[in-house]
Amino acid sequence: MKINIQPKVNSGGNNGGGSEGPQGPIGPTGPQGEIGPTGPTGVTGSTGANGETGATGPIGPTGSTGVQGAIGPTGNQGNVGATGPTGSTGPTGAQGVAGEQGQQGIQGSTGPTGANGATGNTGPTGPQGTSGSTGATGPTGGVGPTGAKGDTGSQGITGPTGAAGTNGTNGTNGTNGATGPTGPQGPTGATGAASTVTGPTGAQGATGATGSTGATGPTGPTGATFTGITSTATLGIATGGYNFPVNTFGALQVGNYIRVQHNESNYVEGTITMLTGGYIYMTSTYAVGSGEYSSWTILLMGVRGSTGSTGPTGATGAGASDLTAWTSYTPSLRTESGTISLGNGSSTGAYKLIGKTCFFRAQFVVGGTTAIGANSILIGLPVAAKSPNFQFPAVGLDSGNAWYEYTANGLYIGSTTEFALLTKSTGTGSSSQGVSNVFPFSMLIGDYIAVSGSYEVE
Repeated sequence: MKINIQPKVNSGGNNGGGSEGPQGPIGPTGPQGEIGPTGPTGVTGSTGANGETGATGPIGPTGSTGVQGAIGPTGNQGNVGATGPTGSTGPTGAQGVAGEQGQQGIQGSTGPTGANGATGNTGPTGPQGTSGSTGATGPTGGVGPTGAKGDTGSQGITGPTGAAGTNGTNGTNGTNGATGPTGPQGPTGATGAASTVTGPTGAQGATGATGSTGATGPTGPTGATFTGITSTATLGIATGGYNFPVNTFGALQVGNYIRVQHNESNYVEGTITMLTGGYIYMTSTYAVGSGEYSSWTILLMGVRGSTGSTGPTGATGAGASDLTAWTSYTPSLRTESGTISLGNGSSTGAYKLIGKTCFFRAQFVVGGTTAIGANSILIGLPVAAKSPNFQFPAVGLDSGNAWYEYTANGLYIGSTTEFALLTKSTGTGSSSQGVSNVFPFSMLIGDYIAVSGSYEVE
């Protein structure tokens, strides 16, 4: 503990007592004596022991905890991942209430007072005190001879003391003494009880931005390939052992299955058994072609698999007759209750039998002298069908006006040799009815019916 010592300041004023005679003037003040040397600094007293630490103040209130999510089952302990970047520090909780002030430690004993500093200059002399009143003068005697000197009269009453002079200015402080040694550390106060309430965890810091992609490294050297491997050895086409020089091994390795090819019609295939001295050694197990050649290309191949089992016999191909032209025929024409007289009209068609299927086409064109009886028109097939359960698409042309869609149907009349033509009725509902010379339009010169399809025959 540092102690500042305040120097003493001398002050005061001189006063004189009155006398019978007038007060003589006060002599001048003598010169200031030299300042004595500063005495040695006293030893600083030891510092008192620290007082006991006050009790820890209560923990500040914890912020409200968020709703606890359901705890999932504990997984197996994974390997410790690399430490992620530290998240930003969460906000500091409110300051807890300060604990009570601990008791003041015992004051250490005061060290000895250091020597006084140098005395300051003397302040100015106070004003002269008032002289006492002069006593009454006795009567003057005759002038006689001078007698012996009489006794000194008694001291007159002392006049009142003059007012004290103003204190002189304080002298400059003396130099502080050296700091004494530090006293021993007082005992540490007992630690307050730990809080049992866990503060809320700070929010996870945002993930730092992904660093920029590093520059692409230089391209490595190109590895060996399986292309451009050739030989000019004279070799025949056969199975068995081969060895021949090549311009390069490329990426070939022992065990590779290769084709040594002159062209697509002449080559051998087999497995490499050795690569040495610029020569390929191989065992050929498959050969195509014949003859000897002196220009070869070596190709890496997949191992040839074993011959598979024989597949089922395919369907019989078309016979020679299937490749011939279609056969012409003249479709028969009639109506359900009458006949059709062609006149200068026409009825043409053609067909092709392939196995049990008949492909055909037919066309009926009305001429100027064609006469068509009443009711549905019936057209004949080139070959009888196996059953009347057949139908084909057909069209009708009202020349210069419109096209009509028909359906050729054998069941309508229950026949395997001819068919009727059906189309939508113009009446209510969605039923169909037979095509006639007046339905769905009146057939005149140039109008026609065309049909084509296929069906099963006996």
